[in-house]
Amino acid sequence: MSDKIIGRIYDIQGYSVHDGPGIRTTVFTKGCPLKCLWCHSPESQHYEYELSFLPVKCVGIEKCGGLCLKACPSGAIKVKEPEKSLADDSMISKVEIDRALCQGCL
Repeated sequence: MSDKIIGRIYDIQGYSVHDGPGIRTTVFTKGCPLKCLWCHSPESQHYEYELSFLPVKCVGIEKCGGLCLKACPSGAIKVKEPEKSLADDSMISKVEIDRALCQGCL
């Protein structure tokens, strides 16, 4: 039997001061089985990997290699028309998510 503890971390929050006196670092793990109605981190309940998408952080499929397209088995992610990048005037193809088709994204 192994003494190792294995888990899946989805966030690390430094300078946590809200839950009592002192400063601490909070490590959030995935796979909580409790499903509390008042849960502040419902994204932590499923142990499986989940795709989190923020449109403002999309750098275009040319730069990331379309990793989000490959990660979506339900085909909910569609490539939009190319647009001019704000960073360097190149043309980039961003994506959008059809939430009706989404089966595991946040």
